[in-house]
Amino acid sequence: MGQKSIPVVVGVGEFKNPSKRWEDAVEPKVMMLRAINRAIKDTKLFESIEQKLRSDIDSIDVVQTWSWTYADLPRLLAKELGLDIKHAAEYRSGGNGSTKAFDEAARRIANRECQVAVVTGGESIASRMSCPSCQQALC
Repeated sequence: MGQKSIPVVVGVGEFKNPSKRWEDAVEPKVMMLRAINRAIKDTKLFESIEQKLRSDIDSIDVVQTWSWTYADLPRLLAKELGLDIKHAAEYRSGGNGSTKAFDEAARRIANRECQVAVVTGGESIASRMSCPSCQQALC
């Protein structure tokens, strides 16, 4: 068996929509893309190295959303980022879903099954709760 790699967190990004108004709603996919871009900027690398890191992303794990339905969200994110990824997975929201996603990404890096992994999630429940057409948490 080959030598293992050591997984290292190199960037963390967050996007929070400060408004709870329906008119200002941001769908979870867009929130995740903004957080991923902020995580890449958080590395504080030179722009050329930052671009290399971005292009080396080959794994995306997503914690499922409650407020929005997507078909294969990890691959939708990859497409938006212009990436061809090897691994895409979704994990249940709540409980240990986010921890499991992070753990699995680290395991893949350690086993050299991927090079650069993104673990993300996003939710827009607060905006959806203010929907004027239904006045319910989910439309």
